[in-house]
Amino acid sequence: FANYLAFKLANYGKEVLVLSKNKDINKKYNSSLKILSMSDYLFFDHLDLNKTLNLKKINLQKYFSKKKIMIFHNAAVKSKDLEKSFNVNYFSHLKILEYISKSFPDIHKTHIFVSSLGKYTESIFYPYYNSTKAALSSTISSYKFFNNKNQNFLLIEPSMIESKMIKKTSLTKYFLISQKKASNQIFKFFSLNYYKNKKYILGKKFFFVIFLLKVLPTNLKMKILQNNSHK
Repeated sequence: FANYLAFKLANYGKEVLVLSKNKDINKKYNSSLKILSMSDYLFFDHLDLNKTLNLKKINLQKYFSKKKIMIFHNAAVKSKDLEKSFNVNYFSHLKILEYISKSFPDIHKTHIFVSSLGKYTESIFYPYYNSTKAALSSTISSYKFFNNKNQNFLLIEPSMIESKMIKKTSLTKYFLISQKKASNQIFKFFSLNYYKNKKYILGKKFFFVIFLLKVLPTNLKMKILQNNSHK
């Protein structure tokens, strides 16, 4: 949904840079931008986030010729590997943020981060995923108190946006939000908060699931998680 949202923001006249870990998808989108005459407003780039990110090898200079830009930090992975999980979902985002903040101090930057309401629950098959999202939410929420010259932070905490990462069951289907609907709702949030530090929770009815998982007996909780999660 992040890429769909980036196109909407660019159509609205915003300069947007989407940073992800998928090289092939970024090539496809950059080719489409030339056809749509949007290559001056919307940029896609990829970084190798599976390993420890080397800041000395990052070069994003070409994207920061404007007076202001929105940066979509768009990378996440569900993995049973501890190092990979934290590198992709947490450390890489903060290192890129640090690099951009120090390298382009005179350009106004709106940083967009996507966390998850899953931070409030356990993850039975991928124990590190929700932990990384909890760490990301906490850190970005704290960033508004410091290091905020010429930059602001928008934090999105969705519940279940339809994707390959979500297993479709009779339970999860009730809470699933289509990518288009999610993008439209988040776009409305952005349109009112371009230069603010704000958090947006998408899919608040998921809090019912969070509450149930907190109060149910452990055996029943494990059964629910096993039946409704990808292995």
